[in-house]
Amino acid sequence: MRARMATVVAAMVAIVAGCSGSGPRTTSSTVTGDDPLAQPEQPFTTESLPGMIVTAWPLPLARGANGWLLPFSDGGEVHVRFVGDDGSRADRVVDSGTLVGTAALDDGFALAVTSGGSARVHFLAGDGSDDVVTLELGGDAVPGIASDGTRVLIAATTGGDVAAEGPTPLYAGLAIVDRAGAQTIALGSVHAAPAPWGDRQGFIVGGTLLVDGSGDVAPVPGRQVRDARVFRQAQAAGAQPTSDILSLDGDRWRAVGGLVGWAGRTGDGAALELVALDGSRALVEVGDDLTPRSQRALPSTTRGDGGQAWIADVAGTHVVWGATVENDPVFAILDATAMSGDGGFVRLRGATSRTTVVSPGAAGVLLAWTGEGGTVRYTVLGW
Repeated sequence: MRARMATVVAAMVAIVAGCSGSGPRTTSSTVTGDDPLAQPEQPFTTESLPGMIVTAWPLPLARGANGWLLPFSDGGEVHVRFVGDDGSRADRVVDSGTLVGTAALDDGFALAVTSGGSARVHFLAGDGSDDVVTLELGGDAVPGIASDGTRVLIAATTGGDVAAEGPTPLYAGLAIVDRAGAQTIALGSVHAAPAPWGDRQGFIVGGTLLVDGSGDVAPVPGRQVRDARVFRQAQAAGAQPTSDILSLDGDRWRAVGGLVGWAGRTGDGAALELVALDGSRALVEVGDDLTPRSQRALPSTTRGDGGQAWIADVAGTHVVWGATVENDPVFAILDATAMSGDGGFVRLRGATSRTTVVSPGAAGVLLAWTGEGGTVRYTVLGW
């Protein structure tokens, strides 16, 4: 999956037991690393955005080809800070109005704001240029935008008011925007505001609709698994499943021997964090038909709160492993082969946000959280 919007830390986990059909193509590793929290706590450098958060948490940052774009508000205007992989930092004011969201493009970033019923989408290129497309939304923008690399998707709603005589229906529409203009799509009545998500294959709206770059709309084959183009087959109401049934394309489905917590696409396949019936956890790489290619047991902790730990994200040969200690978020970077790390762990003391934004990049991972007074703080931990 191409540059993604930041992943918000949440738990879950791991192990693929016998999937129906053929077995693993390669020998799986079952080495379990030591408790990462038994290693020393490491110091790290923290930075703060000079303004305030522009939307409800989590921070809608975007990861591009060479760094991250972090939005903030200052003096009633929307600003951004570019945090480069090379250590550079660059701030600029973009627009006035209300931020809708940011997304990465193949040649830079996109940022959308609303003001007076209209939206402005800024296409920010790496050379510093800013192409602006203005469009009428015909409703209230849904927080967050999505990108397929060249186009941006924005959702808007109308209605949904609660009145004494009864609530009014909620209607939604979409706009696919590129530098040449915008194409609108009416969705009609919806049950909830449809949040947009995107990757190179197109868009997923509200976890229920597939939208391609030409505007064709189709239902998803199953429930989207978190921040990935991976689909979970619905279970019967009241069921207590011990194994998810997944698909990557809607055509081939497979039971994966555990419940999926984190998922990410890797080339033609996917990486999955699964939890088995006995509570053990593993990172499993699967092919396009969900046949396991490798399986690596994840470390556990006796020092974290409740003995709980999870995958925050995976990037190439690195696993960002997360837990909490006395409610403070803690993170360690593990080698994805041995599932161990020698860099210790970092502890985000005094964090006031309920979640931490975790966004992997080429040279490291950016962690973002809020501190005292609502200040947005972040750090980049190198691989």
